[in-house]
Amino acid sequence: MIGQARAAGEIRAELEPEQLAVSLMIALAGSAAMGKGFMPREPIVENLEKLIASWT
Repeated sequence: MIGQARAAGEIRAELEPEQLAVSLMIALAGSAAMGKGFMPREPIVENLEKLIASWT
């Protein structure tokens, strides 16, 4: 899906889909851990949105 978004021009062409997928999985795993009582949901979601927005 990341590759399709890149091909459609929704993600910057110079970014590698495989690396983006790894970054997203690491961010999601960290977010899940933080969400188990360390941090409220809202800042976690905001940070994930900022990560994905940085790809465009």
